Amino acid sequence: MVLNLNKMKKRFLQIVTSLAMLSAFSVNAQFLTPTTYVGALSSDIDQDWTAGWTEFNPKFKAYDATTDNSTLNAMDNVASGDTIGRKTIKTDLTLSSSSVYLLKGMIIVSDGATLTIPAGTVIRAESQPSANNYAMILVTTTGKIDVQGTKTSPVVMTSNKAPGDRAPEDWSGVLICGPGRSNRSISPSLPQLEGFDRKPILKNFGRFGGNNETFSNGSIKYLRIEFAGTDLDTDRETNSLTMGAVNNTTTIDYVQVSYGADDGFEWFGGNVNCKHLISYKVTDDDFDTDFGFSGIVQFGIAVRDKGLFDVTYSSSANNGSNTFESDNDGQGTGAKPYTKPIFSNITCVGPIPVGKTYDSLNNTQQSAFRTGALIRRNTKLSIYNSIFMGYKNAIRLESDSVLAYAGVKGTKAVANEIIEVKNNLFVNPYEGITGASTSNGLVEVSLAGDLTNANNFITSSANDNTVGIKNGLFTTADVLTDPNNATAPNYRPKANSPALSGASFDGRLSSITSSEDAIITPVLNSSVYPNPISGGSLTIAESSTAFTLFNAAGKVVRAGVDTQVSVEGLEKGMYFIKLNNKTEKVVIY
Repeated sequence: MVLNLNKMKKRFLQIVTSLAMLSAFSVNAQFLTPTTYVGALSSDIDQDWTAGWTEFNPKFKAYDATTDNSTLNAMDNVASGDTIGRKTIKTDLTLSSSSVYLLKGMIIVSDGATLTIPAGTVIRAESQPSANNYAMILVTTTGKIDVQGTKTSPVVMTSNKAPGDRAPEDWSGVLICGPGRSNRSISPSLPQLEGFDRKPILKNFGRFGGNNETFSNGSIKYLRIEFAGTDLDTDRETNSLTMGAVNNTTTIDYVQVSYGADDGFEWFGGNVNCKHLISYKVTDDDFDTDFGFSGIVQFGIAVRDKGLFDVTYSSSANNGSNTFESDNDGQGTGAKPYTKPIFSNITCVGPIPVGKTYDSLNNTQQSAFRTGALIRRNTKLSIYNSIFMGYKNAIRLESDSVLAYAGVKGTKAVANEIIEVKNNLFVNPYEGITGASTSNGLVEVSLAGDLTNANNFITSSANDNTVGIKNGLFTTADVLTDPNNATAPNYRPKANSPALSGASFDGRLSSITSSEDAIITPVLNSSVYPNPISGGSLTIAESSTAFTLFNAAGKVVRAGVDTQVSVEGLEKGMYFIKLNNKTEKVVIY
């Protein structure tokens, strides 16, 4: 009996060890949270993850005056002969929540150092680009930032201006230059973030990327970034939160960006996974993905203000201020890794208020705001379980490659090179959608059978049925509780809202497509036994069915149609078996 107990303990330790050695594949596998609703929030007020830490009226929020004007003041540390304000953190630095910090110049968190910001800390920033004061926090490739905010005591980074005077571009934001992969060449030197390469004075800064796919740049939780983003050069700006080649070993969770110049969140490569993001009234795009970003983002809110948009918009409709903008790169090349992120459970509130139509916007606003999601230039972004309301157009697909990935034009690419826009709720107040030409942005949606699979279209006019869009009796006011409230919005679904009709985690959300973007969702009921297993075969507790067995790298090791799956000859470790649209972990010891 003692020997048997020892053997059981040994097996248990082996299983624990296998669980602890999860790869990036299984990090993704555990990231997604299945929901019964579309959009970012359920109707349950107790489950409202925006409560407690967010701020929707930051222009007039009262913040205490700064008390520490030196720790983060890089303008007091201008190097001899150097005209730019910069200060490098070379050893670990922990701030104090009892101080209110003034941020001026570039605060550079150097390789090997960690900047720790405790819960409740307030940082007030001010830029003056004409004096080479680009107030920002810049984390280098192997530097770390640890933001320790909580639901009751978030960390706040905001403008140093007085209430009422604050505006986008008061400072430059937070930039993390990770060491992971992008589709930019890292030879002879690492690429630079947008704008840095155009500014000679910044030529040595903002470099990101490499081949280190395991390093963590730290953790950010419960952080508000307000009035950030700066023009470094013409049409080359920083964003509120910029992530360059950041790995999914880094935590990004509960972040609100508000009134930012340019984009709210922008990812340049990397595969960092993010949850609970809010982009509130920024001037350009809310979620911008480029250069091979392949992470997962779940639970997000994006809100547009019809008076705030990118003034460099193009009237040709290939630019403008969108909730999503996604490119493989600026030229739409086939550089790898491809940009192929997954977004799920996003609530997108466009510039057209509840009860208004597209025609209520003036001519400039109509040109600046065009699309909920602009998917173009060889990207493979997919969107699931999300709400789009208050836009002229919901989804716009541009370029032959994108149309092919979506199954709209020609033969769809191989399984792992697809675009899916599934199980979303489109609430479009603009009358007269015909789908007759690419200019209206919905022709691709109306023609792509699998692209629109399980999407729901709800329009404000009984006549909007010219392209087979499902009519409903709903207006935007029937979907969310109070999405256009200026200071205290409520993005929870109303009772009987179509958003509560149920989410779906099929498609790329539940299928293994490649070792790079392998994503699975848990099975609630065990479908196979014994588990764990030592040699022999695995029994499927269903009638004869198709199965696929993958190793932790996403490689198929067994496949067939049977109730028995031989595991003879397989190495010990973690595996995943897919049955129809269900996937379960299997441990071989």
